[in-house]
Amino acid sequence: MFLIKLGFRNLGRHLRRSVITGITVLSCTCILIIASGLVRALSVSLMENVRLIQTGDLQIREPVPGVLYGQGPEPVIVPLEYWFSNNENLLDKFTNLKGVKAAASRINMTGSLMANGKSALRTALFGLYPEREKEISRLLPAVEGRFLKSGMEEVYISSQMATELNLHADDTLTLMCRSIAGEDVAKEFTVSGIFSFTSPWQSFFVFIPLNVLQELINAGDLVQEIKIFLKYPEKWPEIIKNVQETIFVDTGHQMDVRPYTEVGGFYLGMLKGSRAVLFIMYAFLGIITGVGSMSMLITSTYERKREIGIIRSMGGSSGYIAALFILENSFLTFVSSSLGIVAGVFACIMINAIQFEPSSAAYALMTGNKSVLAFPGFWGIILPYFVMNIIGLISSLYPARLAAKLDIVDILRDT
Repeated sequence: MFLIKLGFRNLGRHLRRSVITGITVLSCTCILIIASGLVRALSVSLMENVRLIQTGDLQIREPVPGVLYGQGPEPVIVPLEYWFSNNENLLDKFTNLKGVKAAASRINMTGSLMANGKSALRTALFGLYPEREKEISRLLPAVEGRFLKSGMEEVYISSQMATELNLHADDTLTLMCRSIAGEDVAKEFTVSGIFSFTSPWQSFFVFIPLNVLQELINAGDLVQEIKIFLKYPEKWPEIIKNVQETIFVDTGHQMDVRPYTEVGGFYLGMLKGSRAVLFIMYAFLGIITGVGSMSMLITSTYERKREIGIIRSMGGSSGYIAALFILENSFLTFVSSSLGIVAGVFACIMINAIQFEPSSAAYALMTGNKSVLAFPGFWGIILPYFVMNIIGLISSLYPARLAAKLDIVDILRDT
């Protein structure tokens, strides 16, 4: 008990040193929480947009030799010989599987839009089932008009395309692309709605009802891929086997079934890069905290020789001296990192409330958000706290050992 009282008293007696060390720990903890929040928000936002707009949780195609999936933000164009017949019955079977939320066929291809005498804009065309992919209308909400309806000769375009072509909802435009026979085809469509895109790579997306696009390009009932959306995306390893068995029972052969972790490789590479930056921040700020605390304690050791000598002369052991130094630094780190948690969480709340736009288009590209967000989550708060406390404990070991090894005779002679 006396050791604790003495440790608290020493923190107050050496107030300037305690404040400097405390501010260092508090600042580093706060910065790590904010950084963790930014990376987590980036991860959640990016993968939600990529999964629900482009890749699905599971993606089914005929095996295509030499095609690498997920190497860029643009949709993969599947060669015609690997298209397959759309199977409504199979889609319904997928939907009835445990853990599956929806299943939908798609066609991805390139095309161009032209309207009001403006030059043609190159686009990425997505032929889809509007009723099966309602999430798109949530992630890319209409700022004018509405989302698509099956069977209607209409398109859903971005606000950037609408501005460049001077279009509004219910206006008409000309869509040009190539049929499966390689012939140029063009047809007028009505703009059903104009969506608010969140990332630059979504600004050239054009959505069109699947059956309408099939008719335009003379594809019959052929599609390129089936996307499966899960209730719990992280449980895809448990469901992928059931999907493969369902395909084999219904079609008699296996198809290429890949999770979003593979087909979204381009975006996952971005996430790995951001997590590597976060790891470097942990290492850098940990070194700053450790070196700062250790240097302060070593300085304190030589400044407190007289105090150490008195304690030793009154029967205090070297272990008692070491415990005193460790206790002081550990308590200071504990209090400072706790305050750092409060500051970090408050900073994340303020970042989300302010909703300021990022200065870098790369952030918008990666997150799919128009404003910077920070969601540290449980581990984003707890991990910086434990890291700082462990570093505080480790950094006190050498100074504590140094103080414990001081010889009482040398101390009294020097003082």
